Amino acid sequence: MGRDNNQIGQLIKEIRKSRHMSQMKLADLVGVSYQQIQKYEKGASSISVDRLKQISKALETSIFTFFPVEKKGVRKETALKMSKEETVLLDNFRNIKGKKARKAFFEFSKMIAKNKKLLRQICPLKDCCK
Repeated sequence: MGRDNNQIGQLIKEIRKSRHMSQMKLADLVGVSYQQIQKYEKGASSISVDRLKQISKALETSIFTFFPVEKKGVRKETALKMSKEETVLLDNFRNIKGKKARKAFFEFSKMIAKNKKLLRQICPLKDCCK
């Protein structure tokens, strides 16, 4: 079962914000009005596959980000419970080119998860990791 307009719109909004992009900028990149982007994000307008391709390109993400993926051994309920941050993190990981770069990112993330002191040292946000 696929996502509905509201879910796709919410993902567009989350990814756009994670990229620090305004609705106006996304609208310019896609070639629509910012009001149309608002309608997509609210789920008020259906999005064609071609338009979703344009939006995913503008957001520098895969179109497959907007469709649920079910793999053997992964229950559908589990796959749908990812947080916004997990979704963006997974999308960013998938966009890393090259096996070595992916491996480095993967090892780095494991290292940070195990070492809170390291996280505090490199965290770009103030007072979040204390």
